[in-house]
Amino acid sequence: MTIADLDKIKNLLKTTTAYKISKATGIGETTISRWTTGKTPLEKMSFKNAIKLTQYANEREGKIMNAKELLEQIKNNEVQYAIVDDKGAAYCNSDTDNIMDIYGLTDEENGHFYGVYGDAVDGQIDSRNASDEVILQAIEFMLTLGKAVRRSDLNFSDFKRTYYYASDNGVFEVKMSKRVNEEYQGWLEKHNENLVGAIVEHTTFGKGKITEVENIDDAELATIYVDFENKGSKRLALAALIENDLIKVL
Repeated sequence: MTIADLDKIKNLLKTTTAYKISKATGIGETTISRWTTGKTPLEKMSFKNAIKLTQYANEREGKIMNAKELLEQIKNNEVQYAIVDDKGAAYCNSDTDNIMDIYGLTDEENGHFYGVYGDAVDGQIDSRNASDEVILQAIEFMLTLGKAVRRSDLNFSDFKRTYYYASDNGVFEVKMSKRVNEEYQGWLEKHNENLVGAIVEHTTFGKGKITEVENIDDAELATIYVDFENKGSKRLALAALIENDLIKVL
């Protein structure tokens, strides 16, 4: 867990432009400039912003975040991390050259969502279809390849790529914990008989009707299709919904 460090924040503000800090942390340039010029005392900074700045200062010092810290970053911020090997090359997808990343993003349709993208996880694993536990496992797997570096800090004037080949290295596999599986089975015992056609409420998408169910007997693969009143039809991973308490049957 990151602890706010005022000395590190002062040094960051002295040595890094407001634009770059803003791009990395999501804090507005005007707010950062007011701290830099002294118009707003650092002591009046919110705890949330102090943590963001300290975390970024740590990253710039080369301190490597662990998987749990990365998960917290992407859960709470719009941020993207590339995975860079010991030669300074960023891992990219072999077919498209797109950078593989660990990300937190926000859009109108889904709100804030976060996860991992790339060949190493055989596509995309994020909070729209997976639990935090699975995403954490995916992040841990990515960190076996190299260290996480904010994409905004990559040097694109001398950009080097490397690739992950599943045929040589294997692909990340989900290992669902006994606890999550037990939660899933307990929920299923209560609701399995009447799932199709059931009215449910999702914490983000609101009310809707379950129209289809797939692989209901396998917690890792179980999927429901829900036609939401205001968000249209969505395909959702049932175990993730149950683990994170995102849905209830009405």
